[in-house]
Amino acid sequence: DTIQTSTSFGGNILGAVVEDEPMVSYLWEKMRANGDIDLISPATIQKITPPVDQDDTSKVEIVYKCAESDESQTLSTNLLIAADGGNSMVRKSLGTFPTVSYSYDRQAVTCTVEIDSSMNQTAFQRFQPNGPIALLPVWHEDPHTRTGVCGEKTYA
Repeated sequence: DTIQTSTSFGGNILGAVVEDEPMVSYLWEKMRANGDIDLISPATIQKITPPVDQDDTSKVEIVYKCAESDESQTLSTNLLIAADGGNSMVRKSLGTFPTVSYSYDRQAVTCTVEIDSSMNQTAFQRFQPNGPIALLPVWHEDPHTRTGVCGEKTYA
């Protein structure tokens, strides 16, 4: 067995597992507090119109409807980030974009569990014939009682 520690890599922390809900809540809180960000949420995008051609300096237009209004509104922007998932409606509505994907013939299962004793903020990983399994300390109010479990299965 090989043991790697954060000091093996010249640091104090090797990594951290952060639960999604507290991280997303924190980011929403910070965006609401920032006066330079206009949040439009909840809203439904109805139409996206790209610039006429790639060299065009016109803006992308987004027609959307807010949940509390029956009226559609239009927003123009120089930058639109398609961060709405693998089946991105934003990407699909703007046309064809080159994408690259790979099949690694693997699946991972993850979950967070509560444990009875401390892991002392130590990660454990075992390499099995069908793939690795890991116990990972979770960044939480009480880091000694939660751990992330990640198992991977390789398919031939």
